[in-house]
Amino acid sequence: MAAIITSEFRKNARSLFINDLKSPQVGTDEYFIGLGKTDSWPDTTDALGNQVTEYSRQFSAPLPSDTLYDKDDVLQNLMVLVKTNQADIFNVIPRNNWQFDRIYKKYDPTDTKCFDYETIDGVAYYPCYVTSNDRIYLCLDNVDGNKEVTASSTAIPSGIGDSLYTTFNGSLPQYISNGEGYIWTLVSFLDEDSTFYTDQFVNYTTQTDTATLTNIKNSTGGLIHGFKVVNGGSSATIVPSTLETKITIRGTTESADGTQLIPAEDIVVYDQGNTANNGTVNALGQRVAVADFFVNFQGGNGINSIEYVPDVNNDIPWKKEYVSVSIVVENIDSNGDVVVNDEIDIIPLTLPFEGIGFDPDRDLPSFYAGIAVNFIGEIDGESPVGYSVDVRQISLVKNPVRNALGDSAGVIDNNQSAAGLYTDTEAYDALKYLTLQNLGGSNNGLTRDYIGRDFIIEQGSTGARAWLDYADNVNDRFYYHQNSDPRVNFKKFAADAAGASTLQITSIDGYNDQLVYSVASCEEAEYITGTGDLIFYENRKPINRNFNQTDEVKLVIQF
Repeated sequence: MAAIITSEFRKNARSLFINDLKSPQVGTDEYFIGLGKTDSWPDTTDALGNQVTEYSRQFSAPLPSDTLYDKDDVLQNLMVLVKTNQADIFNVIPRNNWQFDRIYKKYDPTDTKCFDYETIDGVAYYPCYVTSNDRIYLCLDNVDGNKEVTASSTAIPSGIGDSLYTTFNGSLPQYISNGEGYIWTLVSFLDEDSTFYTDQFVNYTTQTDTATLTNIKNSTGGLIHGFKVVNGGSSATIVPSTLETKITIRGTTESADGTQLIPAEDIVVYDQGNTANNGTVNALGQRVAVADFFVNFQGGNGINSIEYVPDVNNDIPWKKEYVSVSIVVENIDSNGDVVVNDEIDIIPLTLPFEGIGFDPDRDLPSFYAGIAVNFIGEIDGESPVGYSVDVRQISLVKNPVRNALGDSAGVIDNNQSAAGLYTDTEAYDALKYLTLQNLGGSNNGLTRDYIGRDFIIEQGSTGARAWLDYADNVNDRFYYHQNSDPRVNFKKFAADAAGASTLQITSIDGYNDQLVYSVASCEEAEYITGTGDLIFYENRKPINRNFNQTDEVKLVIQF
């Protein structure tokens, strides 16, 4: 059984995902962006056997894996979580800026690759849409006067008087004025004030105004913008010929009141047997088709192409308003009977009946969801920052569970500062911590900083080992996380017995300052470690977090 997942399935999955993300009701699915993994990536070696550290330009972060083992580690590594805001969730597409001297593909609804970049015989062909002057355009034609695909050398007009390109004004698409052969039609506008206006991806807008939607339909609704000859036949006609050939556009349109479908008027493209309608034979011996069309025959061996013939003002006589349409080729045989030529296959390249721009989700490669979240400084005290605080994983977590019981004293440690940039439920700290007790003498609480990376906390009484994320000298706390790295373990820490000190800090290089600490209590984070569904994660080279910086995290998820 032959089957395929269609592009509509992908777009529908993206739409459902975004709708889920934007759900505003408390208690329904909630999504958070997480930052984590303060412990370093293992060193690698290059082709010459040289050591490559994670701070080297040659270093690449390990590829993510979809195993339960690796996904659980990502949740264990979390340092902080910030909730997504429905206003910062978008449908996005890759930015494809118009550039001089590039060949842009012609939009072809029969070609699954027309929205993709590809190289053919060493020549680069760019997607059939471009972003230019904060607008998105679709290429309807790219053939010059010599009937050859050409590079685009003239920018899409965007000045005063260029409403054909800058607004949905209801005008029919036309060639750019220098005659290079490119025809562009407006699809959508970009929002330069959007939080997802980047050099790689952009979000697009959808028109809702009734008058604008009417203009869109008047401009490109059901418009045939080209003819694709799949099979021109072996002998469709010989010019001149005793065998007559007729080419007709036959389709369905909508009634004037929009309540029903009706037959569209037939349009004759070529009629060899009707001299009055058949035009003339040009200097190349090629037959000029009826009025608005030109049919190029392959020296009597079938149809090579069908093209529109612009008028003296270079305006194109578009045929439009088709809900569905076909090209029918008929011959008159030796008995005088009209016979449909089923060898010839010509596809009319037709735009949606509502027009290009009515539904940008349909018109564009809208397989991407964009999510933007800002991590501002220490996130109201929810996240450590500083020289030694790097993160290496960015994740999207669905329904992480918040610790509603609080610490051992029943206090929920929100760590909220006076800044108030995030509410209690918008940002969760995700690091567990150990509170130290002051025993006097050399064991008088936390008296030093541990500046650097990859320190390990080890408790002699339990055998528990963890990565030290941050040393809080003010509150005598060690913040930590545990993961599957063999240098640490998942053993739970415990308060030391009265008067006992069993906790030490050691670097991965083996350095130990010989200080021994006593654990007064072991506290859980605001985020209950390991909870939630990991929807997406990315491994990165180290990203340092600083008190006075804002990390603008933008996730793009492709469906």
